[in-house]
Amino acid sequence: MSSDAALLIACVIFFGLLIFFIFLDSTLTNSYAQKRLEDFKEGRITVPYFHLQDKKEKKVTVFDVFVTRVRILLEKYNKNISGSMRLRFEQCGLSPKSAPYVIPLFRITSLVVFLGSYASLNYFVPAVRNQLSVVKYMILIVFVILGYRSFDYFLDILKKSRYANISKNLPNGIDLLVSCTRGGLNIERSFERLSREMLYDNPELAKEFAVTAAELGILPERRMAFENLMQRVELPLMKGLCISLIQAESQGVSIAHTLQILAQEFTKKQLLEIETRASRLPALLSLPILLFSLPALMIIILGPAVSQITTSALYGN
Repeated sequence: MSSDAALLIACVIFFGLLIFFIFLDSTLTNSYAQKRLEDFKEGRITVPYFHLQDKKEKKVTVFDVFVTRVRILLEKYNKNISGSMRLRFEQCGLSPKSAPYVIPLFRITSLVVFLGSYASLNYFVPAVRNQLSVVKYMILIVFVILGYRSFDYFLDILKKSRYANISKNLPNGIDLLVSCTRGGLNIERSFERLSREMLYDNPELAKEFAVTAAELGILPERRMAFENLMQRVELPLMKGLCISLIQAESQGVSIAHTLQILAQEFTKKQLLEIETRASRLPALLSLPILLFSLPALMIIILGPAVSQITTSALYGN
């Protein structure tokens, strides 16, 4: 093994172990502090706080200061991840509580995998091993970027596939919501009934409607539940539904009438999309006609004439 590859593997292993132990220490400390807080709330801790101050203070070392600062940085990082990626996890159908732990774990793992792939290429592939140092560093930077961003790309793919699955049954869900509201149910009961009816056809959409029904009964304002639904499912159809419900709540308009008008507009949009696709069919079918039908037609028309000309040329009149 070359010296560059060995040094790179050693650095990756060292930093990976360092981040793992720091993350483990932070997790254990937070769990211990949470357990102590629960014991104090439930009354299992009877030692007064001023008794703890009488104990001799522990001598603080440089390593303790370093660990404390790293722990503070990790906590800030986890808070930032929890704030920025919570919505993204909800859009992908994942639990937002696991974001502060899943994201660093997967990013570190993907970095290690891509750096190991680079080391393998540098060791086993002569075309990479014989390149200049500048080219190797550029390849390394590309691998590092791909390793860091691979989890984000995975979330984007998961989000697109989930939205495609939701959009299939969303017009049917709006029609069912119109039927529920016109049948005398309020908006909370309508969303609950809709989530039960669509549980087998589209579990993801049923889950979103169930969460919205729970938020409508818990949150102080209904518009907050509709805004959360609009943020979790970033589709034009869902956005129009949530905006219409928010306006109906704020202006005191009948929700059943609003949903009925909205369903009619969505039906018109679907008909326009179908007509647009139908108008594109002649242009799309022209290429298969030219490729398959036209050659056969030319053979049928010109075949006898070509055969007669060939026969007369070979055998004469």
